[in-house]
Amino acid sequence: CVIGPEASCTMDILPRPLGPDLAYGPGVIAEIVDSDGLARLLEHAGLAAERVFVKVTWHGYAPGTFTDAAALDQLLSALPGRAIVLEGHSTGRNVGGAAFDWDSDARAHRAWLRDQEAEFLRRTGLADVLARHRADYVNVTEAYWDGACAPRADVLGLLAERGVRLADEALADFVPEVVLAHRGAPLISFARFKGPTRLGISNCFGLLPPPLRSRFHGPTIDH
Repeated sequence: CVIGPEASCTMDILPRPLGPDLAYGPGVIAEIVDSDGLARLLEHAGLAAERVFVKVTWHGYAPGTFTDAAALDQLLSALPGRAIVLEGHSTGRNVGGAAFDWDSDARAHRAWLRDQEAEFLRRTGLADVLARHRADYVNVTEAYWDGACAPRADVLGLLAERGVRLADEALADFVPEVVLAHRGAPLISFARFKGPTRLGISNCFGLLPPPLRSRFHGPTIDH
């Protein structure tokens, strides 16, 4: 069912297309029990693109705190097109065994980070899900380190066209080229709750390439 601010109804009685009976807006929650129901929700939301960005939450191994294989499998099964999964390296997505300064030395240990990520995807079953659905996975940290991000001038130019000015222009260095190549594709924030701050839009904080993102938090973590 879909629970909205004014009323609730089951998915099978939603008008096609959506009429005035239900408005998607603040506070809308959908409880989905199978891929078919999720597919209908995505259809009602107008998501019919051939490529869809999916920002997952892959912070660490703690149960319930990351987008797991079962959840991702349901979403990718319901999408009308192929997914481009986005995530960056994290200080928590490893099984330990290396000690270094995450703020200054993470790039020097990128081979170890790649191995840890591969092991995380293997252990959790996420690698199988990505392969089964032929989804592309873009690690934004690796893209940044590889020089595979769009030029700052291009990003700033696109933002200026929309009347957006960045307070920190360095953020314009962090946009992978694949994002601009599929500009206009929908983005699904497929978040898992993690601590006091990790909900919908906050999930996109993980699109910042540095594995340790504390300097972007502000004075405290809830900024």
